[in-house]
Amino acid sequence: MEPKSVVRQRILKERDALSEEERGRRSRIIHDRLKTFLPFQEATVALFYASFRSEVETEGIIKAWLASGKVALLPVVIPAEKTLLISRISSLDDLCPGFRDIPEPQGEHLQPVDIEEVELAVVPGVAFDLQGHRLGYGGGYYDRLFGLLSPSPLKIGLAFELQILPELLASAHDIAVDAIVTEERIILPERSSRVARPFSR
Repeated sequence: MEPKSVVRQRILKERDALSEEERGRRSRIIHDRLKTFLPFQEATVALFYASFRSEVETEGIIKAWLASGKVALLPVVIPAEKTLLISRISSLDDLCPGFRDIPEPQGEHLQPVDIEEVELAVVPGVAFDLQGHRLGYGGGYYDRLFGLLSPSPLKIGLAFELQILPELLASAHDIAVDAIVTEERIILPERSSRVARPFSR
């Protein structure tokens, strides 16, 4: 099995090769599929990520979530502590480039909340496998964040189909996701008992 560093480099190269137009098209399909997912529909407080570079775009889904009157949260990276602070946002206009130019709420727009308030988390990743294992960017921020809670919030990974692999090397501290939404399907890992099986397709 390929080392994580090799997989990370290969998948990022493939993802970066998608044109902006194609990435937007696929992201919209993922948004529409996510909206049909019952656990997502039923949640009222969700942690999102602000997409950057070639990630599945999240601007549209966050705007729709806020417009529905629900509570949207975003992570703020604290590099010195290698942790994530969770902040409520009122608008995407509140964001500005933060750690590694990732959009974050800062200054007067920072509204910290307790991680225990999160009902559902929409998370990014470089790659995912069919068991729900997630390969991140190497910082371990999300693993540490969700490792603080037992059980942690329902976690949904967003990914293009090219980011899905049959199997990834997983470490004991790696936190798996409960569902993965791509432009082609919703993947519900067999090991997850958090999501009703009828929504697999």
